[in-house]
Amino acid sequence: MKRYAKYVEAHQSLVELSKQLAELPSPRTKFFNYLLGLTNLAPNTLKMVLCTTDSGIVPGREVKKLLSKELNVSEQALFPENRQTAGSLVSIYMGLSNKSLEYDEFVKDICTATNAPRETVISWIYGRRSPRAYAKKRIAALLGSSLSHLFPEREKTN
Repeated sequence: MKRYAKYVEAHQSLVELSKQLAELPSPRTKFFNYLLGLTNLAPNTLKMVLCTTDSGIVPGREVKKLLSKELNVSEQALFPENRQTAGSLVSIYMGLSNKSLEYDEFVKDICTATNAPRETVISWIYGRRSPRAYAKKRIAALLGSSLSHLFPEREKTN
């Protein structure tokens, strides 16, 4: 079963589903929130710890020890002189995706099912364009939902 399948609701349009998936937290956000809970640092302080430039701060000894233990990485590796060194806390954080994995998988699966390029699929899921009938059928089959719910007719204006 696909990771996003649990988000599909019976009477949901493709646009509504894509918005819901795009709003899910990214791996980077999840890691940030994990670090917040672990360290009890203020959000702005943690942002400065994770800053990629030399203006960033190095946390205190207790926080460094805690992060080293929890992440199972030496303090020297997590907090090298060059903040962007591979394996540092900053590089780990910046290496994580800043997009919802469920959303990315959703877009990839629609691309595969319809043989359409990513840009086209994105225009469909945001309602800027409507897929052709064969693509609508493939998307409905992929999601196990009806065409009428996934692709409601736009209200016609006079």
